[in-house]
Amino acid sequence: MSKALLPKISIPQAIGLTFLAKFSLALLFTLAVHLHRGDAAALAGRLASDPFILASIQFIAFGGVLALGLALAAPKESLPDAIALRRIGARELLTSLIAGLALAIVLSEADNLLRELRPLREHERAQLSRLLDQDGLIRHLGLAFAISIVAPITEEALFRGLILRGLARTRGPYLALLLSAVLFGLGHIDPSPDLNWPTFFVTFAAGLYLGWITLVSGSITPAILIHAAHNAVALIPADRFLIRGLNDLSDETTHLPVASVAVAALSLLIAAVFFTRRDPSTTS
Repeated sequence: MSKALLPKISIPQAIGLTFLAKFSLALLFTLAVHLHRGDAAALAGRLASDPFILASIQFIAFGGVLALGLALAAPKESLPDAIALRRIGARELLTSLIAGLALAIVLSEADNLLRELRPLREHERAQLSRLLDQDGLIRHLGLAFAISIVAPITEEALFRGLILRGLARTRGPYLALLLSAVLFGLGHIDPSPDLNWPTFFVTFAAGLYLGWITLVSGSITPAILIHAAHNAVALIPADRFLIRGLNDLSDETTHLPVASVAVAALSLLIAAVFFTRRDPSTTS
C-alpha cells in the first residue's frame, strides 16, 4: 500500500481515540457489574479476574473505537490495508516470537528496577494474582485467549495500525512513534493519587519497540506476534515454574540475571535489524 493510502490522524484525534477506548473499557465494565446481582465491590473484583468478561469488554471497546477511527481516517480502505495487517513468512514468525520472549525479559527487569522506587501495592498484587491464578482448563484457556490473542490484536490494531501510522502521515514517523508510545502507556494506567507510574514507563518502552518494528516492517503483524509472545510469558504458572524476577508476584522485589537481560536486549536489537527493510519514513 502506498503512503497516499495511509490513514490520516491528527494529534487531537489520536488523544481522543485513546481516551475513548479507555472510557469505553470502564463503561462496559461498569455495565457488566450492574448486570449482575449482588455486592458491587465483590462483583467488580470477581469480574476483573474473569478472562472471558475481560476479553469481551476489550474486543467490544477497542473494536468500536477502531471502527470509528477508520471511518474518519480511512473510510475507503479495507481493514487489512487500513491497519497494514499482512501475511508474513516462517522466518518473520519465528523472529517475532523470539523477540516477544526477549521483550518480556527486558521489560520485566525494567519493571523490577522501577519497583524499587514504587513497589506494587497489596491490592494491585492481589488483583494480578486473581487474574493469573485461574482454576480449571477452560479458564486457563480463556486467560490465554484474553491476554495473548484479544489484547495483542486489538491494541496493535488501534495504537500501531491506526494511531501510529495515521500520525506518521501528518507528523512524520519519529514524532508519531513517540506520541503513540506515550498514548499506549497512558492507556495502561488509571489516574489516582497513588499513580502506578512504573506501568506507564514499561508500556511506553514497549510501545516504542513495537512501533519501531511496525514502521520498519510496514506491517502490524510482527508487532501483534511480539506482543502476543510477550503476554504469553505471564501464563507460566509460578507455582510450578517460578522464575524470580519474571513471574514472581511476591512482595519482595527480585531481579533477573544480568546476562539473561543482556542476551534478551541483544535479541531485540537483532530482531529490529532483521525487520528493517526500508527507511522508517516509509510506513506503507
